[in-house]
Amino acid sequence: MLGFVLSTQSACSSSDDDASVTTEGTTEGTTEGSTEGSTEGTIEGSTTGVGEPPALQLSCEAISASQLQNNGGVISTVLPADLSATGSQIEIQIFPEGQLASFDAQTGAVDYVPGGSRFSADLAYQVVDANNNVLSTHNHQWVINPVRIMPLGDSITAGVEFFDGSIDLPPQELRVGYRKFLYDSLSEQGYPIDFMGQGGQSAGADAGLADPENNGYPGVDIDFLIAKLDEQLSEDNVDIILLHIGTNNTPADAAGIDQWLDALDVWEATNNPVIALVATIVPERDETRNAETNIFNNDLRQRVQARVSDKVVLAEQNQALTLDDISSEAIGVHPNIEGYQKMANVWFDALINSGALEKCEP
Repeated sequence: MLGFVLSTQSACSSSDDDASVTTEGTTEGTTEGSTEGSTEGTIEGSTTGVGEPPALQLSCEAISASQLQNNGGVISTVLPADLSATGSQIEIQIFPEGQLASFDAQTGAVDYVPGGSRFSADLAYQVVDANNNVLSTHNHQWVINPVRIMPLGDSITAGVEFFDGSIDLPPQELRVGYRKFLYDSLSEQGYPIDFMGQGGQSAGADAGLADPENNGYPGVDIDFLIAKLDEQLSEDNVDIILLHIGTNNTPADAAGIDQWLDALDVWEATNNPVIALVATIVPERDETRNAETNIFNNDLRQRVQARVSDKVVLAEQNQALTLDDISSEAIGVHPNIEGYQKMANVWFDALINSGALEKCEP
């Protein structure tokens, strides 16, 4: 069983060794849970008046992916509740997608195997006494982290800022692009993430990027990424993909993006669901190429909006950047530092607004 600590003061956090529960309650009691030993926590508050419906008590438990793996894919915990009244027990009202492997109504001990969603799950339950009077109502949330994210694309994803005609700059170990800004922003806001890159491909390790892995391939187009998709997902079982592609060999339409999304659908049919955040591509300094970019982006917007049954989110990078945010290189396609900061902001907002990221709130 995975241990956890109850707290009425701070938001929950987790590590490879701990899971933390945040509770807000109106009853008083103690719960216990253990892995190799046991941990204890107390829910404090006051009972409701006679005849009044009990206030909803909220709790949240952060589970690390490594914990889940080490426990055979099972979340084992004790649901927070005051079970001190004679004959009291827990009745589950709403159960999340997945499998309830075991449940003890008298103690609240539960073994749960998560279903299709690998982000979070909510369990609604109530405590009743021997006469079936409702003593308290609860909603318990499990949040699984870190969320695995694949930054995917070309040299812009890799973090190139300047092409001098022969080499990309800065050198690979210093390329961070939007990824450092995004990683730091999400970490500061309490969202644990894990950037994924095939074969450990990375860029930016010497520039202070805590997680430099990515799938940014300088010079490639959408056809290259379509051919690589199954291989990438077979190696890195990700939750979210950040896709920015189309700058190289900009096509007249975004049909290639549809083909890539179709290939992703095929993958999802026999594997885990993946949320795709698909970006409009950033502006280009050359007027002719920028006109082609606008045509591509307009078609991309329509194609993404038409996929109403898919987990696809449009990230509007093109409208966030201006030509001032593109470097002064001769080819004029790579963002400068200010441009990459703006890209990170767009990705951040898209991730939060899509509901793809969750955390335990205080």
